[in-house]
Amino acid sequence: RTIPPIAVSSPQPLAASIAQQAELKIECRPCSTQGAEGGARAFLMGPTPLSIVLCSNRLGGGGSDAADEAEMEQVLLHELIHVFDVKQLKLDLRDCVNLAYSEIRAAKFAECHESYSWTQPLCVRLKAMQATHNLFPKHAESCVSQAYPKAMQDLRPFHDKKSAGSSHG
Repeated sequence: RTIPPIAVSSPQPLAASIAQQAELKIECRPCSTQGAEGGARAFLMGPTPLSIVLCSNRLGGGGSDAADEAEMEQVLLHELIHVFDVKQLKLDLRDCVNLAYSEIRAAKFAECHESYSWTQPLCVRLKAMQATHNLFPKHAESCVSQAYPKAMQDLRPFHDKKSAGSSHG
């Protein structure tokens, strides 16, 4: 299976772009139900080394090899967007608005990528709200609302760097 079609237009593959910046560790282990791990299928940990942690207790329940492979691609793409945002856009994901910005972008390119155009905004908002809520339960809604307009327009790394006109990078 290949990366979703939106990645095809990228002048430089996302993973290659990130690999030039720093070491990236990927690990797979059971995850807890607290904090950043919350109910996530994966999460970003770091900064040294920057790591994608795949939650073995929440992945692979699709019922078929094809479903499991598609889920893994989606999860890795989601987390690689966060890595790009940290390394290239210099976002500090410990800040609620920055985290919401990155979660919006990650949901747009991963989980909600194949949604119908009229349902994608709701899909993105709900996924970003759930993910931001794990770390900022009292502020998730306001942070997502604040970051949403610019994050939805930000097409990096799949289109030119100035496509969003964003103040985030």
